[in-house]
Amino acid sequence: MRVQPRNVEGFLKNPDAGIRCVLIYGSDQTLVSERAKALTNALGIPPGDPFRTDDFSADQIVGDKAMLADAAAAQSLDQGSRLVRVTDATDRITPVIAEFLESLPGEAMVILEAKELSRTRSSLVKLLEGAGAGASIACYDDTDRDREAVFAEMFREAGIRVDNDALDWLAATLDANRGISRREIEKLCLFVGQGGHLTLDLVLQAAAEAGGAAMDSLIFAACGGDVAQLEKWLDRAAMEDLSPVAMVRALIGHFFKLLELQTATKNGLGVDAAIKSMRPPVFFKNVEPMKRQHRLWPEKSIKDQLTALAGLEAELKSTGSPDRLLCERHFYQVAILARRRGQAR
Repeated sequence: MRVQPRNVEGFLKNPDAGIRCVLIYGSDQTLVSERAKALTNALGIPPGDPFRTDDFSADQIVGDKAMLADAAAAQSLDQGSRLVRVTDATDRITPVIAEFLESLPGEAMVILEAKELSRTRSSLVKLLEGAGAGASIACYDDTDRDREAVFAEMFREAGIRVDNDALDWLAATLDANRGISRREIEKLCLFVGQGGHLTLDLVLQAAAEAGGAAMDSLIFAACGGDVAQLEKWLDRAAMEDLSPVAMVRALIGHFFKLLELQTATKNGLGVDAAIKSMRPPVFFKNVEPMKRQHRLWPEKSIKDQLTALAGLEAELKSTGSPDRLLCERHFYQVAILARRRGQAR
């Protein structure tokens, strides 16, 4: 069966009776690991317990087809639940998993961790979704709502009170990858300290003291037509290993903000008032660049960019694509187009 996103948390705490094999896969490997750990905890198995856990590679279970079944049928010394885990699952292991699901030896739970797989093309995903004793859980970059919930919980655990507008800004600004965004929240927790109160001003102050978010600087350089600055920030993005997909999504988000600004001014609101009304609020250092970009990017051009970026995002997710090269090329195209518009005025 396919575990729907709204049911994932409940499933991980209390897996359905009869489920013996769970595939956890997706582009967000931090989330894959977190969910595998949550499922292990639900089984009552201490992390890394060598007496109740067997870890195999895909090569091992393909090379010895009895290995998985033997491990699943083994008894733990204390008669508790057992776990068999494969951390690099791919479609290569589909025949082995199919045989396991047909015979269901022993009582151990099998957890398969995998990178991004196509739900419509992957034989492993199709097998787990169609099997009565199987389940699949997809792990992709968090939505703003997901990030807000994760961040709020992290601040709660750190004993920090956080304002809603600060939470909104963080959810809309930080990288959609859970691992990357978690590290930024951890830095903020240290910045504020236990028992502290995190306001939007403090969040913006922390961002400013850190030299500004690389992603933010990258976006404003591209949309403002500053090719020299763009080159600098693209180099930094590569050094910091910023995800090309996250970079494209950030650019999409920025163009949506510019579209919102165009719509507001078209409906009679002044540009200053329109920027002030935006949520999350525009960082004060970006207000003047935002005004300039409002002049550089008419509504039709923004919509053309949104269409092109949606296609680029899909292309970046396809296996084997030179993702950073494609991403950087589009950023340069945006910057050159903006510069030409600025020169024409």
